[in-house]
Amino acid sequence: MKTRASGFTLLEVLAAIALLAFAFAIGLRAMSGALGNAARGAALTTAALQAQSLLDAQGLTAPLRAGVQRGRFAGGATWQLRSSLYKPPLPPHAPGFAASPLQSLGGGIDLYRLDLDVHYGGSGAREVRLSTLRVQLVQDARQP
Repeated sequence: MKTRASGFTLLEVLAAIALLAFAFAIGLRAMSGALGNAARGAALTTAALQAQSLLDAQGLTAPLRAGVQRGRFAGGATWQLRSSLYKPPLPPHAPGFAASPLQSLGGGIDLYRLDLDVHYGGSGAREVRLSTLRVQLVQDARQP
């Protein structure tokens, strides 16, 4: 009686190596996708934080004025800020009801709308858009 030698044939070893290489390639692709998503997320977070900081600074050191400003953040992202005097639509006054608080607004107060566009991400440019309203005391026309 002849005993068969135990072990794997060359074909079985090659099939196992091919299967292992295929699984490894799928894993690498998933990892590279996750790294790309993490980099895009970090860039978005940085752009959003810089944009929020820029909006927060408006009206602190100099009075708000209607117009357009442009600039560049330290990381290379570019921004454009549009400021305009904002007049909210007033609801009609209904007889028998008190006047809207918005109708009495205006005694020395201006409301500005700030629209900020931030372009980031280099050649595959992405954009963040933020808008807010900011209240400011009416500026004397004689001031520069």
